[in-house]
Amino acid sequence: MILTGRILVILSISLIFLAYSNFLPSALRTDAIADYVKNHFIREVIFGLALAVCTIILTLGTMTFDQWIMIAILGSIVVLPFWIATALGWSTGGMEKVWGDQINASGAYMLHGPQVALFYLGITILYFNLQD
Repeated sequence: MILTGRILVILSISLIFLAYSNFLPSALRTDAIADYVKNHFIREVIFGLALAVCTIILTLGTMTFDQWIMIAILGSIVVLPFWIATALGWSTGGMEKVWGDQINASGAYMLHGPQVALFYLGITILYFNLQD
């Protein structure tokens, strides 16, 4: 069962690579996004990918409670920002101006919804299979 938990956590965290590969190239080429915002976007990509890699590496190790806590914290930082932005009303507004029909706004929900569900299902499975 612990293998299932690891797979779900790693799969969910890996979806960030898919998300960035879909919209990063077009986001950096468009004039609809100011250079200042692009600068911060690049920082977010670097930070997000670094957190994702750290979370994946931790998921592969021996699962102790302390390691589980670190995975839960780092993974939450990776998977929750979209939903925090959505709660604040900042998730998909203006997408058409930047990407036109290249990216569908509902696609963001189709990616981030399963990402959060898979992550928290995986982290729950890991919790119930912790080694003392």
